[in-house]
Amino acid sequence: MGCEMLFDIAARRADFRALHIEGHFLLPTAWDVGGAKQLEALGYAGLATTIASQAWALGRDPHDLTRDEVLDHMRRLVDATEIAVNADYGFGFASDASELADNVRMAIDTGVAALSICDRIGDELLALPDAVMRIQTCRRAIDISGADVVLVARTGVVLDGHANLSTAIQRLVALSNAG
Repeated sequence: MGCEMLFDIAARRADFRALHIEGHFLLPTAWDVGGAKQLEALGYAGLATTIASQAWALGRDPHDLTRDEVLDHMRRLVDATEIAVNADYGFGFASDASELADNVRMAIDTGVAALSICDRIGDELLALPDAVMRIQTCRRAIDISGADVVLVARTGVVLDGHANLSTAIQRLVALSNAG
């Protein structure tokens, strides 16, 4: 990556972080490069990705996408626009902390401004201590990289239909405190 590209990525990341300080903003989801370009042309300051939409656009199940396919999708969206990309990285495509840290570094290298990590692996909701440890691992990997990437921790606790709002809030607070 050339110096001009590094500055551009750094500027996008700084602009994205500034949006969070300013207050509320809309962050639409792009399924593909064409959608990303349209959202940029409409004046959005950033866009989001989802693993599900990427898979559905390919006619596949979201659980079937590989880490490398998701990283390639992130890179294509970052390269196609001049706006910040908040990337869904699911569970980080890793079963242990070392692999998770490596995968986070790979995601950072795509140029994304934010990385979203969930507390589910497939249909399994992780125990809260495990989910917290994973967010701490991601936070450390981002900090070590020196990149100004926003870490978004999210919970899938409401997806199983058994949790109430207070359980979701409890998990989100714990994940937020983790990084």
